[in-house]
Amino acid sequence: MDPDGRRAPLLLLGVFHFANPGLDAVKHPNLLDVLSPAGQEQIAEVVDRLCGFRPTKVGVECMPEHGGAVRDQYAQYLAGAFELTRNEIHQLGFRVAQRLGLPGVGPLDARGAIWSRGPWAELEAYARAHGQAHLLETGERYLGAPEPIAGSETLRERLLRMNAPEAVRDGHRVYLDGPFRIGSGDEYPGVDVITDWWYSRNLRIFANIQRLTASPDDRVLVIIGAGHLPILRHCAECSPDHELVEVADVLGA
Repeated sequence: MDPDGRRAPLLLLGVFHFANPGLDAVKHPNLLDVLSPAGQEQIAEVVDRLCGFRPTKVGVECMPEHGGAVRDQYAQYLAGAFELTRNEIHQLGFRVAQRLGLPGVGPLDARGAIWSRGPWAELEAYARAHGQAHLLETGERYLGAPEPIAGSETLRERLLRMNAPEAVRDGHRVYLDGPFRIGSGDEYPGVDVITDWWYSRNLRIFANIQRLTASPDDRVLVIIGAGHLPILRHCAECSPDHELVEVADVLGA
């Protein structure tokens, strides 16, 4: 903590995965072809707003072991030898970093305390043995069908909607339903698995955000899947090192 109580501004930008790899628990359709001419115009609008935040550090949803490859890609991009893919790391992270003359982007992702399928298999076995197999569903029914970018809604407007407080709360419900409820009496296998998988992962991501922040003079932009926002925002709101900046204050009108 800074002895004068100063804290580094932190902007947590929750996004849908532009390349839509289909790895998330809640599947979203490809909401926008960011490589299309219209998509590139909308990307440029968002990048302009993010640059207005004047970040000194850009963190992205990338595992540390892939950081070397991302650094090489960024160096190639600066040299004009790398064509940006649909990935938001490239479309937003690289563009912002290049525009502001930053040396690169920081990998922030982490695995939870459990990563193998073992604990999930044990949880499934427990649920089936205790008549709770129906709880193995992810809880998507609470979220309904993912909304596409509708009508004249732009990417900037979609991101504003995704980062609104009510959307952040809704996005967290999936993790408090389904498998989370498995158990009875003084047995909480569902809670324990979700804690060691999802909560652990996000707390480790926030620790990486702390490591990325060198001083209160830094201005930190984090580009990450919107599902991570509830836990990361809670950490940011309580952080001795950061002052949370609202997305609406950067991307809003």
